[in-house]
Amino acid sequence: MSTAIPLRAFGVEEEFLLVDAATWLPAPVPLARVSTGTPALHDLDDLRATLAGLRRRVASEAERHAAVPLATATNPFRTDGHPAPGAGFTCGCHVQVAVESPEEGAAVVERIRPWLPVLIALAANSPFWRGADTDYASYRTQVLGRRPGAGVGAALGSPTVEVRVADVPIEVDDAVLVAALARALVHVAAQGWREGRPPAPVRPEVARLATWRASRSGLAAVLVDVPGRRPLPARLMVARLVAHVQDALEEAGDLVTVQELVADLMGRGTGAARQRDAYRDRGRLDDVVRLLAGRTVPLALAG
Repeated sequence: MSTAIPLRAFGVEEEFLLVDAATWLPAPVPLARVSTGTPALHDLDDLRATLAGLRRRVASEAERHAAVPLATATNPFRTDGHPAPGAGFTCGCHVQVAVESPEEGAAVVERIRPWLPVLIALAANSPFWRGADTDYASYRTQVLGRRPGAGVGAALGSPTVEVRVADVPIEVDDAVLVAALARALVHVAAQGWREGRPPAPVRPEVARLATWRASRSGLAAVLVDVPGRRPLPARLMVARLVAHVQDALEEAGDLVTVQELVADLMGRGTGAARQRDAYRDRGRLDDVVRLLAGRTVPLALAG
């Protein structure tokens, strides 16, 4: 990966489902779900290494309790009669990006909304829920949308903007991609605000449709161009997002890395597509779990 010129500090929180190593069923509380968080970082190489190390640490701790971590955003198992109340847990990938002031943060949140559905599509990794295929790529998005007070997926903290739309991805590289794009979106939005450019108009019903469409099909069909109020092929929307933040990615030294990560993701498919591929041959969720267990924790870096 590239060596980035410091742009804005960012960090990533990932959440994981823990399953019993023998039964593949959700582990009992308090082990049903765990989360990790990086410190504030500036460089994509550092972010990837830190996320990989945190995943290995979670796996090591889980092993002490005969459990295995899975990077999946919804619990795929039918849990009727199972004692673990973690059946409804969802697992996300949250990106925190530094901002200079509350005013800048509020302006950023308003300006990045049209692009959040693209991040949902890229990270989609929750096709199964309670033992069944939901027909959604990111069913976690639907579950969260039912909660009172559910918002657009970006929140203003102090002194950060948190982008929380993404499912936890199977691969560390996909979390790095989401983080790089989220940071670049924040930077571009803040720059536009400082230069006095108004945000793109966003009709609430179009934003809701765009979120639903991304949740439904991920990268497999069309996404919604929110300002243009029209459907466009998902791959084109991803390319438009990268083009939208290209200057920020170049400034950070991240453009080539992001282009490579996008190409890798497009080549192997989203987590949702890969989970369904694993399920298709035998119709067994155990095969999905084996995929997740085998890919959640990356091997230690050589040297």
